[in-house]
Amino acid sequence: MNPRNLLNLKLFLLLVILAQFGFPLTAYGPFWEGLYMVFYAGMLVFGITVARQREQPIWPNLILVIFVLAFAGGVVANPADPVLSLGMYLSIGLFLFSIMLTLLKLIFQRRAADGTELILAAVCVYLLLGGLFTALFGTVESLQPGSFVDNATPDNLITWQELLYYSYVTLATLGYGEILPVNPWARSLAILETVIGTLYIATVIARLVGLYASNPSGKGDA
Repeated sequence: MNPRNLLNLKLFLLLVILAQFGFPLTAYGPFWEGLYMVFYAGMLVFGITVARQREQPIWPNLILVIFVLAFAGGVVANPADPVLSLGMYLSIGLFLFSIMLTLLKLIFQRRAADGTELILAAVCVYLLLGGLFTALFGTVESLQPGSFVDNATPDNLITWQELLYYSYVTLATLGYGEILPVNPWARSLAILETVIGTLYIATVIARLVGLYASNPSGKGDA
């Protein structure tokens, strides 16, 4: 195991946590909103680093990051523009999906992989699942406004912060019920996220148990 690769993965996980769960900062004014954007930009940059160290070409993810930042900047300047919102959600979704594929290859295909690295990668993928479905929910909402309804403010269109919250509540199968998908495609995506999240946990646990059972030292053949 390359110690630098492991460090990059740890930093990426930290930035994923800050970016995915630090969204309440955006409600406290420009400074805190800017700080949150730093966390998110850091996640994107380290996402490229993680993909690069897995011997994948860097340019596709770099192009996606440029699109993410461009559309996100446009949304900040004009939050009511549905085209900018759609572009932001699509580019974020594609980027997160690309990084997830890289980490899934590490989890399920790599030989003699280090156990610590596998666990970190597995946690990253699970957290990125919530972000990916946020982007998918946002895409549906951008194409058909009103696909999601917040019972506390039913007359207002849903925000990306609310979709991020809803995505993780759905992923964890908590089902609080205050935010509801009312569009058929939105409901279908909510079901898909729940099923994928449940199957992912079961599959990864089986992978890790098999790895440690075959080699208690934390290394084993895929």
